[in-house]
Amino acid sequence: MYRLLTVMCMLEGETNEESELETEALSMTAARKIPERIREQLICFPFSMNGQIFLVIGADTDEELQERTKEIHSSLTAFFEKEFGCSVISGVSRPFPRLKYLRTAYNECMETLRNTGRLHAAHSDITFYEDITRNDGIIGGYDFVIENSMMKAVNDGNGEEAAQLVDKFVNSLYNREIASHDRSFFLHRLVVSVLSVLSDAGLSANQIFKERSEDVFSKLNDFFERDKLKSYLNRCIIQPAVEALRQYRYNASSDILRSIMEIVREKRGDITLTECAERLNYANTQNFIRFFSKYENTTPGRYRKEHKKADSGIDDRYVPHQITCVTAYRLTGELLWQRGDSSGRPGSFGSDFPAQIYDIDGDGYDEVMAGYALLDHNGQVLWFCRDLEDHADCLWVGDVNGDGKPEIAVGGSVTCLYSAEGEELWRYDGSVESQHIALGKFLPGRPGLQVAGLDRIPRGDGYKGQWDGKDGIFMLDCEGKELWKEDRQTKGWLTIVDGLYNWNGEGKDYILAYRRGGGVKPALYDGWGNTAVSFPEDGYVLHGDLFGRDKEDVIIYSEDTAWVFSGTPADLAEKPSGKPVPQVKRLYRSTLYPGGER
Repeated sequence: MYRLLTVMCMLEGETNEESELETEALSMTAARKIPERIREQLICFPFSMNGQIFLVIGADTDEELQERTKEIHSSLTAFFEKEFGCSVISGVSRPFPRLKYLRTAYNECMETLRNTGRLHAAHSDITFYEDITRNDGIIGGYDFVIENSMMKAVNDGNGEEAAQLVDKFVNSLYNREIASHDRSFFLHRLVVSVLSVLSDAGLSANQIFKERSEDVFSKLNDFFERDKLKSYLNRCIIQPAVEALRQYRYNASSDILRSIMEIVREKRGDITLTECAERLNYANTQNFIRFFSKYENTTPGRYRKEHKKADSGIDDRYVPHQITCVTAYRLTGELLWQRGDSSGRPGSFGSDFPAQIYDIDGDGYDEVMAGYALLDHNGQVLWFCRDLEDHADCLWVGDVNGDGKPEIAVGGSVTCLYSAEGEELWRYDGSVESQHIALGKFLPGRPGLQVAGLDRIPRGDGYKGQWDGKDGIFMLDCEGKELWKEDRQTKGWLTIVDGLYNWNGEGKDYILAYRRGGGVKPALYDGWGNTAVSFPEDGYVLHGDLFGRDKEDVIIYSEDTAWVFSGTPADLAEKPSGKPVPQVKRLYRSTLYPGGER
């Protein structure tokens, strides 16, 4: 078990730019001078950032971890008072099981420190994140913790976090059964806090909502259903605010800022901050850092590292994601909209980004599910999937639970199902890596649709000479419960699964699996994993209605040969009709990772 302890020096006097620099310098010095007896109790060497010192503490049990954290804080308090003549306050994250949750722990520490004043924390005091959540940060019924977090998310341009906070804020109002009058007041206050972030940056509400005839505040009172309120708050207020602020800051950046970014890209990140400052005739590197950070909301060092990583290859597994922009065009070539930064060099986009285009909410316009984000027909972010790692590998749309409305099935670090409004309906985490999924009526006697998936159990890596990976097919019911999982006895970890429908005219849905490796050739499997059809050739596979009979046929192809297979005989001597066979959406809109509609 681990906790992250964040320490902040408390200097006397007013807080200004000079005192902030002094605090940052003191923190850097203190981090290097922390006594050995304290460092021995830490998981890694302490480090400082933005005027705070971060320490990772580990122990075997929660109780032991709690006591060790308090002891370290007490020792640090004595150290700071003796060495620097100042007191400190500390914010502590919840316990977390693995170091990969360090970013979450960091956010919890920052939230704790921001709210210590509300808990009347004294100098040299320690506040645990549990104290914030136990108190809920709620004063007079209003959640100041979420308000502060929302303002920070909007200011940072973090639309995903802002969407999660909308979800949390609205759920809190309904779960606590806040009266209608108070609920209206709380919603108005949250929106005002968001608009204050824009106002501080030099933007007005009219610049954001000028195309909307309704009053955004009065509109908040029109929604009584939880999901509709979430959707309106996020889609019509929060996400437009995030995007408007990002665009405003980008457009407001000067020519010199654009020169900075061009230099970083030109050098592919291989340039120091001092060299970059000198090329732009900045004598003082610190002034250069402050200038850059003001407009880009990140430090030059982080920006340089991100671009260096992003250009090191097509697939960097996976930080940062190489796709930087989503663009929509009319079929005639006119630009519809663009979200993100398209100024990266060719080749910097990654390959791992499935997308589905579908009118998921029935408003007459297509939405775009791009990775873990759903965009509306204008490219505005409606919502993000939550608490998912890496990236989406596969996206399907279909009425899985049989309620008459389409849902979105997502395969990636886990398999999960989302409603059109962004509510997670269920999550299956019984796989290591849900690489592919497919929807179908694979088991006709069961309700809804089933979800067939492919789990990379131990992943191989051919680039590293690791060829011993193994995968397995699994099946979920419409509620996300596992029905079975393949116990594969052969090696092979690159299988692709897809749904194939009406193979032999009987109207059945089958699982198509190919690129299996280990000597296993392409095959069709029924809903219980039994082999229904085994094909005699190996290779990549395409499937579709080749003869216009409303039956799907299979093409297996290699570098020089294509084999065509059908579930029923076809008269190849029959003269073609001269009319093209209609193309289904799956065939004319294709990405590297299969997906589809059912």
